[in-house]
Amino acid sequence: ARELLQQRLVPLRGVNISFVSVGGASPSANLAFALDLAKQYDVCVQLQLDCKVSKEEASAVLKDASAAGIVDLLLLPNKASNRGFDDVLELVRFVAKEFGLFRISVSGYPRGTKGEIGLYSKDVALTAEQIKAGAHVVLCSPVFDINHFVQYDGDLKRAGVAADVPIQPSLVPLHAFGKRSELFRALRSLGWVLPKKVEADVLALQVQKDPRALAAMGEWLFVCLFLELTRRCPQLQPHVFTMNAAASLDALH
Repeated sequence: ARELLQQRLVPLRGVNISFVSVGGASPSANLAFALDLAKQYDVCVQLQLDCKVSKEEASAVLKDASAAGIVDLLLLPNKASNRGFDDVLELVRFVAKEFGLFRISVSGYPRGTKGEIGLYSKDVALTAEQIKAGAHVVLCSPVFDINHFVQYDGDLKRAGVAADVPIQPSLVPLHAFGKRSELFRALRSLGWVLPKKVEADVLALQVQKDPRALAAMGEWLFVCLFLELTRRCPQLQPHVFTMNAAASLDALH
């Protein structure tokens, strides 16, 4: 996967990339890879850390990350944790207290995505509490309806999140997952829900007659969402979940 990501970054050297988020392995392995990417491609890297990490392991990797000049963290839930932190809120408090120089991002969950608790209003309140505890940025799960992000942005502010806290919208091209069956499997696993109209359109695609049908729809929907987001929220630049897929990079170009 690492070699594949490095290949993906080469054609994006001409694209204005804010950061590359690195996770999926052990904290120490993620850090080593993040530093390698920063050196090779001159990009800002964001280090992911989830709740299953122990306090000792977190302290060690964060000391090394800080010494290496990494300042961006994304703190993630992990319900399989049995030796680390109880939840992201506890992890935020730990990092903010012990390593105050990091810029901490936490996940946001607009409607159509599944949060830590699984209930929209409670997840909004929890994210607001994470910001109050020391997080600086809310990085949202992808939306397939811009109304969901606009509502979420407003609900967070009504929950007490200050107007100057970045609430970062995200998009993902549908065809980044490959085949239609893989798309729906991934959506179930990630807790992302397509709007009924989009889901019906995907199911109606004649993929056996036209193997590019999903890609064509994915590209069209991605562009439509991107344009609507930039029209309604011109001050924001969406984060793109590439899923390490070439199709996502084509959409970015």
